[in-house]
Amino acid sequence: MRINSKVVFDFISMQTHLASIMKSFNINVTSLCEAIEMPRATFYQKKKEKTFTGHEMKKIVDFINK
Repeated sequence: MRINSKVVFDFISMQTHLASIMKSFNINVTSLCEAIEMPRATFYQKKKEKTFTGHEMKKIVDFINK
């Protein structure tokens, strides 16, 4: 059994392109941060450094897809 590297690529890509993804769904930082219960300063730091955890990205994706 092999692990699909596309999953990792998609995770990295999502973090890299998060701002444009949010823009395409007309989502602002304030509403996203409230929904995922993350301070804005933390969000901006994680976005800049691309250090969101898997659980955090899942919350973001769930919010975008609702």
